[in-house]
Order: sequence, then C-alpha cells, then structure tokens
Amino acid sequence: MDMADEDEVLEEPLAALGERETTWGVILRESSKAIALQIASPLATLVEVAVLGSRSFSELSVYTLVCAVCNLASVVFNFLSDGVAAKVSRSVGSGQVAATRSNVFYSYTCALGLGLVCFALLAGLFSPIIAASGLESSRHLASGFYYCKAATVPLAQITMASTGVLSGYQSLESAAALNIFRACLSVAGTLVALVWLKGNLLQLGFVGLGSYAASSLLGLTLVATIRPRGSAFEDFSLFSRRRDTTLTSPLLERGEADGGEGEGFWRFAKDGSAMMIRSLALQSSFMIAAFIAARLPQQPETLAAHGIVTQVWMATSYITCLLYTSPSPRD
Repeated sequence: MDMADEDEVLEEPLAALGERETTWGVILRESSKAIALQIASPLATLVEVAVLGSRSFSELSVYTLVCAVCNLASVVFNFLSDGVAAKVSRSVGSGQVAATRSNVFYSYTCALGLGLVCFALLAGLFSPIIAASGLESSRHLASGFYYCKAATVPLAQITMASTGVLSGYQSLESAAALNIFRACLSVAGTLVALVWLKGNLLQLGFVGLGSYAASSLLGLTLVATIRPRGSAFEDFSLFSRRRDTTLTSPLLERGEADGGEGEGFWRFAKDGSAMMIRSLALQSSFMIAAFIAARLPQQPETLAAHGIVTQVWMATSYITCLLYTSPSPRD
C-alpha cells in the first residue's frame, strides 16, 4: 500500500471522529444520566435512614451497623458495575461480538459466585459481629434484618453486573432506569412497611430483598433484549454463537482489535482486582468506623448519629462519580 492509499484509509475514521462534536448540551445530557445512575441508591437509603431516625434511635443504630457490614460484602465488588462497563464498552467499541458475549457471561458468573460466597460468610459471622460491636442487647432486633440483608447480597451483585453491562452497551439511560426502578421500589416499600404498617427492621429487610430481586430480574431481561450500539451488533444475541466481527481501523492497535472468544475468565477477574482492593479499603474504613461508634458512650444515639452523617456524605459524594461513569464516544 502506497502513501496515497494510507492517507485515504486514515481519512475516513478521522472524519468520523471530527463529526462527534462535544457540546455543553451533550455533556449535560450524558452527565444527568450518570448522576441518576449513581445517586438513586444512596437517596433511597437516605429515605430509610430518615424514616428510622424519626421512629427509633435503637433501630437506626442496628441498621447502621448491619448495613456497614453487609455493604462491605457487596459494594466492595463494584468492579461488577464500573469495571464491567469498561470491558464491555471496549469490546463493543471495537466490534468484538464474541468478546462482548464472553464479558457479559463472565460478569454474571462473578456476580453470582461472589454473592453466594459473601452470603455464606455473612451468615456464619453474625454472632462474632454482634459480640465485637457490643450490641448484645440488640441481638433480637438485629438478627432478622441481618439475615435479610445478607440474602440481598447475591441479588445486589447481579443488579450491579447488569448496570455495568448496560453501560458498556452504551445504554446508560437503561442502566440509570434500572437503578431508579430499584430505588423507587425501595422508597415505596419503606414508606408502606414502616410508616403505614408500622413495621420493624425485619419488614424493612424484606423490602430490600424484594426490591433487589425485582431489579435483578429486570436487569437480566434488559441485558438479554437490548442490543449494543454499532453495526457489528445488528443481529446480536447473547445466546447465539456466530463468527466474530471485528472493527477494522488504523486507529485501533491490532492487539486490541483481535478478541476472538474474549480474554478469558481469569483475565477478566484480574482486571477487576485493582478496583476491588480500592473499594475494600474504603468500605473497610466505613465498617471499622461503625464498630468504633458502637463502642462509644451514649448509645444508641452515637451510632445512630454516625449512620446519619455517613449516609448524607455518601449521597453527596456519589454525584462526583459521574465523570468516570459517563459513556465513551458512540459509534
């Protein structure tokens, strides 16, 4: 190929990139989707904290400790959302159909496996956790809610995997809608269970379990029915095997374009390990802080106050996450 031919090959993709004009309207539109994706769950939790705080500091203190422990087992694996979005988006952007399909199945394999392991560990650690926190007097209040939250972890992992896959499909609006759907179910269930029916923490636990069960089913349905963006995915199906189609472009390195059947499960898990370690450090600090607050005098007000402040901080900090959840340029 001579220099003239090479210039012609380069002109098409460069011209296509030039057409992708970024305006303030585009930035605000895509950022609003990212904000909705990130803020829905913290706001739903904030409603739970507000309702419980208006009823009983004892219930709120138990809620704070149980959520700190169970969130360590679920939120720590947020690579199932952000990491999966990056890997699926990469394979979608380069037109790797088989690699995209593999990444989707790997994400759900990790979600289900990690969720079940976390549930088993949490179920076996209830007594040591209560003993370490010094809340033996609240054991009867915490037990039912604790096991409901532990059972929610596998469903939460599946929901996170679904939001990651949908974001990788360049369908951030679907991922945001999934999180908003679960948050609305949670808020409505909380108001019904605690305000209308005058229930307790156990009923609140069932509300969370039900909302995540519904969102996990909806997420699986969306992933199975929504097609990733791009001409290579016009007849895409998760459950059909066909020859891979790879986007050819001089702007893509050959090593990145060749995907075949994907990079393998262990490569998938390894790529998520760095994010998991970061999340582990952050969530561990929240759990340790909750245990320290539980040991301070003037209980249950101290631990309840800690829960309120932590949740307000979480709700505001998630807004800043929109920068790395905004979608990459579309085809």
